[in-house]
Amino acid sequence: MFATLRILHIVCGTFWTGAALLIAGFMEPTVRALGPDGGRFMQRFMGKSGFPIAMTGAGFITLVTGFYLLWAGSGGFAAGWPANNFDLLMALGGLAGAIAFFLGIGVNAPTAARLGRLAGEAASRGGPPSAEQQQQIATLQRRLHRAGLASATLLLMATALMAAARVA
Repeated sequence: MFATLRILHIVCGTFWTGAALLIAGFMEPTVRALGPDGGRFMQRFMGKSGFPIAMTGAGFITLVTGFYLLWAGSGGFAAGWPANNFDLLMALGGLAGAIAFFLGIGVNAPTAARLGRLAGEAASRGGPPSAEQQQQIATLQRRLHRAGLASATLLLMATALMAAARVA
């Protein structure tokens, strides 16, 4: 069971981290540069593709399996834990991943949903967003950009810390 959970943790964590890096580093800047066409793409991508569910699910599975593996591997967080560099680096990586997860569900998801609603409102009117909507969209895009970069950076840190723990 331990090996299965470890494989699940690594596979889901790899998907989660890779997807976050792809979005923050490549998709988001491209979508922003495309203007209204980029907004339509993101509305479709985030609304109908199942991607947000896959990201949230992968993050959740990564956190739950990681916590269990850390707990079981440490003997239940006994007194004196973390006892070595491996435990410390794994715990720090887990903390970075947990912060990224809660940033994703607390900031990224609601911001992306609000952007989608604004784009939908403009599309239903049959014209470009109003000046007020454009200002709201710009603010939300900046928030999403910052939070996306922070999440991707935290996930990259988590991956690096856990990789370093293997050789510590």
